[in-house]
Amino acid sequence: MAGLLNIVPRYLPRYGMAPEWTRARRPLVLIYTAIGFAVTLVFRANVDAQGGAYATGVLVLMTSAAVAVTLSVWREAHPVSGVCFGLITLVFMYTTLVNIVERPDGVKIGAFFIAAIVLSSLVSRVWRTTELRVEKITLDSEAQRFINEMDDRGELRIIANQPRRCDNAEYTNREQEQREDNNIPLDEPIVFLEIYVRDASEFSADLNIHGVRVGQPLCSSWRECCSGCSS
Repeated sequence: MAGLLNIVPRYLPRYGMAPEWTRARRPLVLIYTAIGFAVTLVFRANVDAQGGAYATGVLVLMTSAAVAVTLSVWREAHPVSGVCFGLITLVFMYTTLVNIVERPDGVKIGAFFIAAIVLSSLVSRVWRTTELRVEKITLDSEAQRFINEMDDRGELRIIANQPRRCDNAEYTNREQEQREDNNIPLDEPIVFLEIYVRDASEFSADLNIHGVRVGQPLCSSWRECCSGCSS
């Protein structure tokens, strides 16, 4: 429980693997305590009966670590060390398989937990699609000036753009396409909104928007770009 309370609130919500309420430790303590009682009741508080499941979990963990180390050593081009680690990995694999065959309780419990985790993850993902993943939006002075100038004209023309070459031709083609598709007059200024994600594993982050003038506009009005960086 101490290990899970240290890992889950710190990493899982950050990577979108758990709801935000899991950052609070008290609900997690209650959940883990309930799981502990459930395991105790299922095995009738019999340590010997639970030993097979525990051994399976530990062996699978050690086998996975051995495989990872072996692959890492082979990638670094150390054939002798790779062979040695490979033999150790085979021993762990053999021991794990023998334990699973003789005491399949661990596989049954593991399958139950995997199914429960997959189901709860699907429900969590569907639920979190309705949540706002940006915690705070901050505009610098230039971006705020763009918005104020457009607001004074009465219309906010914001066009989402996926940055590729980031040259004048890209913005000119995008501007022409959007003006034709959405009937935006040539004398109306527009703003491109581009999002740059620094860490794709971050599920929620602050959005810092920076204003930059880009390319040459199609008309006498101005064209600018608001680049949002999640950090």
